[in-house]
Amino acid sequence: MAPSLNSTFGAGMIGLFASATLYGVTLLQTFRYFRRYPDDRVSLKWLISALCFADTAHLVLCTWSFHWYLVVNFGNVENLSIPHWTMNLQATVNGFIGVSFLLFNARRVYHMSSKICLAASIFTLAMVHGTLCIYFSVESFVLDDFMEYSKLTWVICVGLGSSAAANILAALSLCYCLKKSRTSFLCSNALITRLMLYTINSGILTSITATISLATFAAMPTNFIWLSFFWILGRFYVNSLLAM
Repeated sequence: MAPSLNSTFGAGMIGLFASATLYGVTLLQTFRYFRRYPDDRVSLKWLISALCFADTAHLVLCTWSFHWYLVVNFGNVENLSIPHWTMNLQATVNGFIGVSFLLFNARRVYHMSSKICLAASIFTLAMVHGTLCIYFSVESFVLDDFMEYSKLTWVICVGLGSSAAANILAALSLCYCLKKSRTSFLCSNALITRLMLYTINSGILTSITATISLATFAAMPTNFIWLSFFWILGRFYVNSLLAM
């Protein structure tokens, strides 16, 4: 069991490096946001601040977990199969980021379409995703071996599946609303087209990442390949919101 886990730590490290790189993009976009849009409403500024803080906390937890396995316990092969608390807790922080992004999109869908059923559907899927991330963290503290993560396959599959579905539904709804907003003015249409492209790209990017994470966990629940995509997913959420 331990050698198998040891051989997949490389995939986890790649995910950590990619996550750290995207975190740098998060900091840059956050700086640009507060510098260029000082007149935005206070609630939006608090949301951006909270997501930036959560993104920082998540990267700290991910880095700490690998420091524990590869530095503090270097050469301790048996320790590789024991979940560390930072590895368990990061799922909840990532879930908070995902739920915040999806609820923000649900609010946008409601204000643009005035259809409460669409917003309620996205809200429900977001709550399922967030609840199961917390459930995963709680159950992970009970498990004493990574090999037992296979017991939580349904949790990850339903959680990431609901996230992907919410992203697709939000992207399609927003694009439909933007398309209906077209006018006879070329400048306005160009701006609407640009917003549609942003919406489609952010929805596709987060949905594909969530789906890949789901598929890799379902196929290989006892290694860290799925975790690499899950870590990157949180960064995509934050950067997609900032880009919009």
